Amino acid sequence: QEGFVFVGLTEQWELSVCLMHAIFGGECRSSDFIDVRPTDPSSANSSIMEYNISELQGLIDVYDGPLYEDAKDIFATDLKRYGLSQVACEPCFRQGGILGS
Repeated sequence: QEGFVFVGLTEQWELSVCLMHAIFGGECRSSDFIDVRPTDPSSANSSIMEYNISELQGLIDVYDGPLYEDAKDIFATDLKRYGLSQVACEPCFRQGGILGS
């Protein structure tokens, strides 16, 4: 869990953008919140997607789960460190045009 300057989570994109700006500075922009690489255009705004994992033939990546759990812990710790929450990030969301004024 050391050596990561910033960890964001795709399923918490808006908070990740807010955290990134809290750490590195700069104004939140509308382009920060756009999904420029949607996996499936019909569900570009969906935060939950299902993937066909049959190609893996039961293979389990033993590092993926623990790494992701560590990433979630780092993210949560950094939100607390910078005093961020949905409410605290509203100014960033307004700047980025995803929250009404």
